[in-house]
Amino acid sequence: MRTARCSNAFTLLEIMVTLSIAVILFGLAYGSYAASLQSVSACRSKIRAADAADKLLRTIGRDLLGTCIPPSMAAGQSDEAEAFSAGGSTLSFTTATARPNAGAPGAGISLVTYRFDAVRGELIRTCRTAGAEDAQVLGRGVHAAVFDCFDGSAWNRQWDWPRTKSIPAAVRVSVTDAAGCTTAMTLRTTCETTANAVHAAMAISVPRAEDGIHDDDGASR
Repeated sequence: MRTARCSNAFTLLEIMVTLSIAVILFGLAYGSYAASLQSVSACRSKIRAADAADKLLRTIGRDLLGTCIPPSMAAGQSDEAEAFSAGGSTLSFTTATARPNAGAPGAGISLVTYRFDAVRGELIRTCRTAGAEDAQVLGRGVHAAVFDCFDGSAWNRQWDWPRTKSIPAAVRVSVTDAAGCTTAMTLRTTCETTANAVHAAMAISVPRAEDGIHDDDGASR
């Protein structure tokens, strides 16, 4: 007479099914983890790009806060330079709040030029004061940079100093990075004579929301 024996061991089929389920669950968990890492990396890249664009725009805003017309230009005695001119991806103006570089203090009346180099993808700032010229790359990996000027009633892509002999009330700066993200700010100018601009510049360091830096929707930044 044969007696039945109980076995607590797993069969080969049970082991294979268990391993298959474990592999599927691990694959799902790893896919979710990898997607999370990519999302975090993309967010960090966007934050770095936004911070760089914000710093760039605030540098331009600081320079624009001291825009001025030197007396020789106001009286039509100087034809060598233009107090303010803009042409698509180039912006040039005289200002009392410019710094030769990021760490230097203001150095009187300067001619500042912002120029977008489409070949290198760079936004270049040139500051010329009393014959000395300092050039620096403010932004790399820039896909586009556009300057629009407000004349009090409409935005203009061009600003013709010989014709207007004036400074626009505001400048809208739009910077697009390599990823296609565009950051824009509407920046106020002073529309002042040199004496008034220099006096106002003594209290200006970095532009703040109350200094007239706003998003296009009008919200202060």
